[in-house]
Amino acid sequence: MGERFLYLATEGFLMNLAQSKRYRAGPFAACCLVLAFIAGQAVAGQYESRSFTEAEKTVSRSYIAYYGRAADPGGLAYWAGRLDSESGNLNSIIQAFGESQEFNDRFGDLGTVQLISNIYQQLFNRTPERAGLEYYQGELEAGRKSLQTIALDVLYGATGDDESVITNKLAVSEYFTSAMEGATDEVIDAVDADAMAELVAEVSVNASSLPAMFCRTRGVIFGVPAGMLDGQSLAQRAFVDGRGYPQIFTLSFTTEEVDDNGQVIPLEIPTRVESWVYNRGSFTSSVFENGYFVNETSYGLGVSLLATPYSPDQFSLCSDENDIKELMGEPSCVENHELAGRNYQLLRYDPTEDSPAASVALEDGLFLAITAGYGLTDSNESNISLCE
Repeated sequence: MGERFLYLATEGFLMNLAQSKRYRAGPFAACCLVLAFIAGQAVAGQYESRSFTEAEKTVSRSYIAYYGRAADPGGLAYWAGRLDSESGNLNSIIQAFGESQEFNDRFGDLGTVQLISNIYQQLFNRTPERAGLEYYQGELEAGRKSLQTIALDVLYGATGDDESVITNKLAVSEYFTSAMEGATDEVIDAVDADAMAELVAEVSVNASSLPAMFCRTRGVIFGVPAGMLDGQSLAQRAFVDGRGYPQIFTLSFTTEEVDDNGQVIPLEIPTRVESWVYNRGSFTSSVFENGYFVNETSYGLGVSLLATPYSPDQFSLCSDENDIKELMGEPSCVENHELAGRNYQLLRYDPTEDSPAASVALEDGLFLAITAGYGLTDSNESNISLCE
């Protein structure tokens, strides 16, 4: 069977996607080696925020301009209500932004030039042009404009790439706020405003980067501990330090489950499941879940393993198609599938002199699962294409 286990595993994974909302594709055999390939829907299909009213969009833009972050649900509801009551006159409420404790804590020590520059940085990811900086500095120091009205002037004067950056930041902010609206009060209260601002600050003019940015919002909202989803836990590092990286591995994420009413709901913390396979005189499979060791099985079989040059910690929940291609190069072939109204892609990598085969599953361009490396009984099997 040899390298074909990669092909069959991924095909089985997609077949199971069409049949169930919490997926388990496997076990499957690879030269008599049985691995559990557990896979789940990626969050790419969940990237839909609720519809925002015009007042809510205006408030969301104001939060980006003035605080550099998405609006929290309570703040959005309060200020959108105030804006509606003031017939859409944002100037009547924006003054309160500059009198808030958050502003004083984060920006109260900045000078005039720094404050104006910070507005440009939060909105456009750039410093202001000299003429704009000097103009607004003069207006602020003369008392003709406040910092709040300058923020609105800069926001609504955006054109070209600046306007595109704002559009993308608004999309991420709306998704962030929508996701928080479904969280408990305890989770909302624990969200770090600085971490939220750091995320929004990374949003660029490139709209193709939005899926990965949406993906990362859940880590900020739910405070996912470092290492749980990126393959860097102490348990995993101990295995790498003691044994080296696995010769074969599978990696997949589960991000949704079916509740008691049959409704598909997102998991607050996605589940990362890995099977690491070593050949230490016999096949040994070590399983991890969210970075923690689960179990280890020794099969005592004498089939050789062709090791992959990749490592599990090179792939994360928020890796996108560009990340995969930068790491692994262009695939030998790509297959597209539409299942249950969602779009999946298979990137197949044929074996080369330097690397055995690999197969990557994506949802809407966002990483979903990978199988890398394989076992074989006959070295002549190592050059068969997965794309045939």
